Amino acid sequence: MQCMGVCTCQQLHGPTPGGVTESVQNQARHQPGLSQPSNARLGSFLLTLLNSTRAQIELHPYCTREDVQALCKEHGIVLEAYSPLTKGLKLKEPVLVAIAKQYGVTTAQVLTEHIAHGMTHHDNLAQVTDCACTWLVVQLLLRWALQRGAVILPKSVNADRIKQNADVFGFHISDKHMSELNALNANLATGW
Repeated sequence: MQCMGVCTCQQLHGPTPGGVTESVQNQARHQPGLSQPSNARLGSFLLTLLNSTRAQIELHPYCTREDVQALCKEHGIVLEAYSPLTKGLKLKEPVLVAIAKQYGVTTAQVLTEHIAHGMTHHDNLAQVTDCACTWLVVQLLLRWALQRGAVILPKSVNADRIKQNADVFGFHISDKHMSELNALNANLATGW
């Protein structure tokens, strides 16, 4: 692997005028970014002022941030999606489970995975089925964000989950299902 150099990024969280001024002064040393712009107008001003190439927002079907996504697309800014899994709050929502089941793995595949990783006699089929549904919804939510053009930032320290999170390139969500997922927007913020 060839080293491509070092990129130092500076992320402004809840930007203030003082933070903006400091970031502008430090542009020669840092690549500025913006986290959670409060609305498209503020975001547009700050992204233009900072010559930013990336913006980080909470993004999932329950928090679509259409205004910020349009702004990023218009200015060629990479959109980074954090909390794409709703911090687990919506992983058992019936509408997500129903859509996810049309794209994902079967309970038998999850059972095989559990056995391979030391499933005990205390585990039962209901737990495995529940795990399969959660796994499917996780992959659906990650794929949804990717299809909307975002870089996804799912958080996990578990090696198996990290591997599962990366396994989202083997399917494509239909336009019909993307529309259904987009319609779930409720401006639900789980992090700010």
